[in-house]
Amino acid sequence: MYYFDLPPGQRVLSEFTVFRDPKGRWVVAEAHRLTGEVFARRDEAVRVALWQADGDAARVHVELHRVIRDR
Repeated sequence: MYYFDLPPGQRVLSEFTVFRDPKGRWVVAEAHRLTGEVFARRDEAVRVALWQADGDAARVHVELHRVIRDR
């Protein structure tokens, strides 16, 4: 399903992952890697991810001990 296939008034509930890239920066990435943002501090990245997920912590996944390389 594409975003433009949704009935009016409905939206996709995306999930977000917070992880460190190989350069040590914190990244917030949407589950399908359609959008992403880079941060210097983890707390900033988590705050923005929660805001993007409308405060739903179940839709935010934080990878603390693993560096994720670009897919």
